[in-house]
Amino acid sequence: MTKPSEQQALAGPHSGTRWDVYCPEEDLPVVMLFDSKKAATRGAAEHNAQFTPPHTARAVVHTPSDEDPPHPPYAT
Repeated sequence: MTKPSEQQALAGPHSGTRWDVYCPEEDLPVVMLFDSKKAATRGAAEHNAQFTPPHTARAVVHTPSDEDPPHPPYAT
């Protein structure tokens, strides 16, 4: 049996994990459905920079909902 961290590594970029930018100051996801944590973190930094003092938005794992747009299948 593999450890959870190893399972995630084996899943690779096609694991289907999507990322949102959550802003506690606005109490909601402000940007949604990034394909990587790195992209969501960059989006959070851009959001935070728009405010003085800066907001503290951060990348969080997306929670799927019925309102999500359709996600195209990954190429194989």
